[in-house]
Amino acid sequence: MSKEKKKDILHILIVILIAIQPLIDMDYLFYDFLNQFGLPRLSTILRFIVIPCLILWVFFKKDTNKKKTFVAVILYGIALTIYFVLHTKQAIALVPRLDLTENFYFNTWQELTYVLTMVIPFFIIYLCYQESFTLDEIKGICYFLSGFVSILIFIGDLYVFANSTYYGKTVGNIFTWFNGIYTGYHPRTLASKFFFNEGNTIGILLFMLLPLLYYFLSISVNKKEKIWVSVLIFVQSLSMQMLATRVATFGAIVVP
Repeated sequence: MSKEKKKDILHILIVILIAIQPLIDMDYLFYDFLNQFGLPRLSTILRFIVIPCLILWVFFKKDTNKKKTFVAVILYGIALTIYFVLHTKQAIALVPRLDLTENFYFNTWQELTYVLTMVIPFFIIYLCYQESFTLDEIKGICYFLSGFVSILIFIGDLYVFANSTYYGKTVGNIFTWFNGIYTGYHPRTLASKFFFNEGNTIGILLFMLLPLLYYFLSISVNKKEKIWVSVLIFVQSLSMQMLATRVATFGAIVVP
């Protein structure tokens, strides 16, 4: 396989990886099934095996300043290790003194997994920087993410089969918001996040995508593209109201 073709495969893999993140997060639905066989979730495999492999691939194949990158990563790793050690010692000392419910506890291994998960986006930024996506690729990723998330939330709310953003199942679609349903149900049961794991995370994603959609609409010179981007903006904005997190609800109004 030629060197150029290998680069193309790497590029495509990174584009796909970024675009399917919301889909990956839905693997929590299969956690109980996988856990009984001792199998890891797809998100765990991707984030702790696939992404590091892609980072190393990009580092050796594309990084033109490997020495600086290596030194920066080592320094960051040292700082992160010092932070984690101090953080863990403090948590172990504090937890016994706090009057926490059974839902809250401290586990060093889980905390390490959490911290590493928080660090991963920094390295995904590195991947994106090295790949230098074209405008069409960025638009494609944004359109896919917006359509995938928004349409699912929209359909799940409309036909009332989705999970509530806050707890339980959604008990009524957006049209019931205006006919006195609040007398029988708590407003939070009317929010809808489809089957995505975290409503707040999805709300933040949609909040970040919305200004980009408006920007793509403003620079488009193709009438057909303008029409369907406008439809996408409308569906996403409505889905952000259905999701009913503060960021999503206010973002749909404030961003334009």
